[in-house]
Formats: sequence, structure tokens, C-alpha cells
Amino acid sequence: MSEKGSGGALLRTLLAGLLAAALGGGAARAGGGRAKRAPGVRVSKSKPFGPPGGWAFSIALDPRRSETVYVGLHGGGVIKSADGGRTWAPANAGLNDLTVMPLVIDPSDPRTIYAGTHVGVYKSTDGANSWSEADAGLTTRDVWSLALDPNSPGTLYAGTAGGGVFKSTDGARTWSKASQGLTNPVVWPLVVDPRRPQTLYAGTFGGGVFKSEDGGAHWTQGNEGLTNQRVYALAVAPGEEGTVYAGTSGGVFRSEDGGRHWSALSNALSRQLVFSLTVVPGDPKVIYAGTGAGVFVSADRGQSWSEVSDGLSNRIVWPVTVDPRRPQTVYAGTLGGGVFKSTDGGRRWREVPAQLANQVVFAMAVDPRDSNTLYTGTAGAGVFKSTDRGQSWSGANAGLSNHVVKALVVDPTNPETLYVGAQEQFLGSAGGVFKSTDGGRSWLRVGAETIRRRIFSLAVDARRPGTVYVGTDGGGIFRSTDGGATWADVSRGAINENVAGVTPIQQLMHPRPVFVLAVDPNDSETIYAGTDGGVFRSSDGAKTWKEMNEGLTDRRVRALVIDPQDSRTLYVGSGDFSDASTSGGVFKSADAGKTWSLTTLGNHWVLSLSLDPADARTVYAGTDQGVFRSRDAGRSWSAVKTLPTTHYVLSLAVDPHDPHAVYGGTEGNGIFTLGAKP
Repeated sequence: MSEKGSGGALLRTLLAGLLAAALGGGAARAGGGRAKRAPGVRVSKSKPFGPPGGWAFSIALDPRRSETVYVGLHGGGVIKSADGGRTWAPANAGLNDLTVMPLVIDPSDPRTIYAGTHVGVYKSTDGANSWSEADAGLTTRDVWSLALDPNSPGTLYAGTAGGGVFKSTDGARTWSKASQGLTNPVVWPLVVDPRRPQTLYAGTFGGGVFKSEDGGAHWTQGNEGLTNQRVYALAVAPGEEGTVYAGTSGGVFRSEDGGRHWSALSNALSRQLVFSLTVVPGDPKVIYAGTGAGVFVSADRGQSWSEVSDGLSNRIVWPVTVDPRRPQTVYAGTLGGGVFKSTDGGRRWREVPAQLANQVVFAMAVDPRDSNTLYTGTAGAGVFKSTDRGQSWSGANAGLSNHVVKALVVDPTNPETLYVGAQEQFLGSAGGVFKSTDGGRSWLRVGAETIRRRIFSLAVDARRPGTVYVGTDGGGIFRSTDGGATWADVSRGAINENVAGVTPIQQLMHPRPVFVLAVDPNDSETIYAGTDGGVFRSSDGAKTWKEMNEGLTDRRVRALVIDPQDSRTLYVGSGDFSDASTSGGVFKSADAGKTWSLTTLGNHWVLSLSLDPADARTVYAGTDQGVFRSRDAGRSWSAVKTLPTTHYVLSLAVDPHDPHAVYGGTEGNGIFTLGAKP
């Protein structure tokens, strides 16, 4: 059984909330449990083949030779450039987790680098050629921030998800907790005052800013005037005593008295989620902000801001890093678009050729009439399309205003028609269904007046052209019978029927996210919905629904498939990364969902399922530990060794014309393939 904990789950849940596209759902626990680690599992040497781009969480420059650049990626580990971003190479030897949040470089020895991951701190003493674990005593291992004492580089602080702050005085060999007075333990940014290294500031998720003046031994909260206390970024102005900036989910605040009092800055950013703040070395008046709407710069200590995003193909910007030797050279990392570089202070950006393929791929589809055509839905970069089996990809987002795509389906009766369920990028709850009638070249939003919740699932009825079902995040199920022109809520059936004598069906279905929908390919009246409360079935065209959970011991259903040759045979995948107590696994029903039994693939969070269209006895399961395959209808399973074992596989697609071609979409490592020859 894979090791499961709450730390990495909390980061995924928070990022999912920020991007309004939850990977799983449920309330993440912020406790100090050990994050999920896979001891003895080698990082896969398989390479993703697209789509391009990825999530860059951190960018660090060698303080002595700033052409040497390191980038921490979601799902891609660390990449390194020795020539200012012209060429890149992976630098992951020894990393057991490939989601790297903070990267910090020892200024006294730039070959010494620290990386924070979901499973602890790693240290390199050879310029990222190799890494080793450096987390003894770090009881909460999901590390979101790292900060070095500039006068004593062996002194290091770590901000964690749920465990507060930890401190090391021996170069990360050992750690001890340093959180007395820190009443909110979810620490996102953590900074050291370079003028007074005993002074630290910690930004928390909902608790505002805390300050320590004794190297982390004690903390006090100072939030007067800080009206938004979800703090994602902090920056201390060098050379300006007591000046601190805070980036929040509602703009930028400044304190001029060491964090006791705060004032909001500039309406230009008041509605922006600010991921990062960087004060230019040598010129404290100039500040860069990485936001959910691009890069902004201020030349007057934050009083006014100008957007400088020209050339950014993706404007969800997380880190912004300034070259200390050449302040006009700036790097920006995006959530979905990779890494960009400017050499004129942000006026113009160009993508550095990192050749990233580290997208979070929520959804995949193969054109049912043309195996060469693939579609993907990503978290932050929208839809990509390939017409050559993945050898090349292009964005397909014209008219698609929301670029977090959780669901994507191709109409089997007319493959030029596609539907996607997309989300607002940040903090809002609204979602949207978009339709394309030209193979993804353009999109039009449909159902905007009816469907106001985030979209988690879509299903097209192959027997009734124009009939589409949408599953939402707590808003029920909607159906259109005219290709999306009009929609009706069809999840309110059997209002007075009780389940187990306790709760009406409506109360069971309506508050819950509907993660998967499936229409019986042989009977349009039969529809299944997989939710956090298990499986529901309608046998009358969505007029009424019935709970179908006998034997389903883990009801957090994330995937459901129907055997097209015998539609009484179903498989569901269960499990929830945000709850370590869930057992997960693949369950099978041979009686249209009346009863379920756990197959031999238990103790895995199963996030996606697919059947071989030529032989439905062959079942593929995308899990928290790669892809598993059964060739005997679920009686036995084996890992697909050629696919990665270190990533969540969120989506699966089998080529209907070439069943040996199986595509897996991962959480942060793009797409992998089994059998296809891209």
C-alpha cells in the first residue's frame, strides 16, 4: 500500500482551490502526518511527450554566476541551465519527489542548494548534480518555503503545511520546531530580514503575518490593517528599515514598522491574487509582483503598478526572480506555460526553450475516427490538440475564457464537436461549459445562465445526438438535449425517498461533487454518476436517481466505466488524496451497480479508468502510483512498468482503432504513452 499523508494533500487542495479545479475534493487535513513517499521506487526514466509547458514553482539564480539558473517544477523536479536559459537539463538524481516548491542557494557556497518538496527537504552540494535527504527531525514534511540566514548560511528555516516553522543550524542535517506563538501552522512564505537575520516573517493561509525577532524561538501576530490574511508572498525591502510587503489573495500590503501595521497599496492589484513579490536588489523602490493576471511592476514602492506581461503566453505567474548582477534581467515561472525571461525589465518576455512537458492533464480524448488526433485538458493552460499522435501540440483555446479544463469529451457521432468543462482560474466558484464545432479551433460558452458551478464531469449520449450531461461541484447534474443550447437540472429526482432511513436522495446528491458521469452505450435511459457519496444510477433518463453502493466500501468515486459489450458490468475507481484514511481501489459490479466487490487492486487511490475497446476484459487503472492493467476483467493486476510510478495518473484514453495505444495524463508530468509511437 502506498504511504499516504495529509501534507501533500493540503497543497493539492489549496492549489486546486486557487485554480478552481480540485483534483479530488473533500477537506484536506492540515495535520503533521508524514507526506506520501514511495521508498525504493525509482524515479521513472520514461519521458513525457507533451503537451508543452508546465508549472514552475521556484526560480533560483547562482549569486556569483547568474547565468546558472535552477527551476523547481510541479512533477518535473529540478531543471538547470548554465547559459541563462538557452539550454536546460534535468537535475533530479536522488530526488524521491518531483514536485519542488522552494529552492534556495547558499550565498557563501553556490554549489550548495536546498529544495523543499512534499516529502521533506533535499540538499545538493554539487550544483544539483545529486541530491540527498536532509530532513531529520522535520516532523511535517510538506515544505512550502525555505529561508537562509545570510550571515550564517548553515542556519535554515522551513515553512510547512500544517506544522509551522522548523529550524536547522547545521545545514539541514537536523531540524527542530520553531513555532512557539505561531497560532496558524499553515505557512506559505517565509523570509529573513537581511539587515537583522534574527528577524523573520511568516505568511500564513488565513492567519496573516507573524514575526519573530529571536530566530524563530517566539512569534507574534501583527495584522492591523491587513484586511486580507491569506498571505502568499512576503518581501523585505533591503536598505529600508522595517519595510515589508505582503502579497495576498486581494492585492499587496505594505508595513513600514516591521509588520505591526499594514496599509493596502494600489487599486490596480486589489482584486489580484499575488503569488510572489520581489524587491530589486540595489533599488528598493522597484518591486515585481507575480499574479494570476500576469507580471506587474512598481517603481514607487508599490504606490502604483503597471502590467508588464507582453510576450507571456500564460499569465498565471508564480515566481518572479531578478538577476542581482543585471537587474533588467528577470525570470518568471507560470502555472501551465513554463518559464519566461525578460532582459528589459519585463517590458518584453520570451519563453526560454526549457522543452518542458510538465502539464497537469485532467482530461484526454482520442478522435474516434482519426487516431492521429488527440486532445488534452490541462490545469491552467486550457486545451491542447495534436494531429500527429503527440509529436507536436498546439493550444486550442480561441474563445475559451477559462483555462482550467477538468473535463473534455468528443462527440462520437460528430468528432468535430467537442465539449469541455472549464473553471475560473482563481478563487471563484463559477464554471463553464464550452462547445466547439470545428475540432477545437474555436469555442463558445453554452449554458452560462443555468450552470453556475464548477464543472467536474461530462458525458455525451452516443445514441441520442445532442444529448450532453454535466456534473458539477456540489450543484448537481444538468442535461442538454439540443447540443448545449438549453440545459435543465436533472439531479432532483426522488426528493422524498430516504436512504438508510436518514437522508433524502436530493440531500445525498446535491451537495456532493459529481466526479464522473457515464451513459450506458446500449441504453440511453441508464446513466451513472460517481460522487463523494458513491454511485447513483438513473434508469429513466435522469428523471429519478437511486443510490447503488452495496459492497462499495470506499465511496469516494473518481472514475467509472461501463463494459460496452455487457453493460451490466461496471468498474469504479475510488480513493481521495485529501483523506489518508480512504483505502481506494477498483470495484466491480456484474449486476448494473446493485452490488460491488473490491478487485485485487486495492490500497491505491484510483483516479482514472479505461477499457480496451477490442477486449473489455482488459482494464487500465490510473492511480497514485502509476498505471495498472488487468487482462482478466479485474481478477488480477500488474503495474505497467513503462509508465511512471511516481505520479498521479489523472486521465486515461485508449485509441479505439489501436487498443495497444494507451495514453496517461499525469499530475504535473504531461502525457505518457504505452504502445503508441509518437
